[in-house]
Amino acid sequence: MKKSAVILCCCAAAVCGGVVGANIYPLLNMTRIKVYAPLSAEYTITGENLVDPLPEDKKDRIAIYIDGDGARQLYKAMLTPEHPQVCGPVLAKTAGGLECSGNDKDGYVCAVAIKLDDGATTGAFVC
Repeated sequence: MKKSAVILCCCAAAVCGGVVGANIYPLLNMTRIKVYAPLSAEYTITGENLVDPLPEDKKDRIAIYIDGDGARQLYKAMLTPEHPQVCGPVLAKTAGGLECSGNDKDGYVCAVAIKLDDGATTGAFVC
C-alpha cells in the first residue's frame, strides 16, 4: 500500500473520532492489525490559506487539529528535536508538515494538513 493511502486511512480514523468499524476494512482491502485508540480531533477541508481563505481558493487539503491524550502521545513519540514554538512560551516538534506543541501542565495540540492530490503533508498550525 502506498504511504499516502496509509496516511489517508489514518486520517479517516482521525476525522471519524478514532472509531473505525471493523466492517470497513474488507472494503478497503485491509487487514486490521492494531487496535486504534480514540482520538480527539477536528478537521476542515480547505485550501492553502487557512486563515481568511479567498473564494477562489482551491480546496485541496484536509487540515487536522489533534488535542488531548492523542496529541500528547504523538508529541512524545516524535523523534525530532524540540524547538521553541513561535506562537507561545512552549516547546514544539516538527516533522514535515506535522507540528505538535505543548507541555504536561497546559496540554498538547498537533496540526497537519494533507494535500488531497498527492498526500504530501503541509503545515496547518495557525497562531
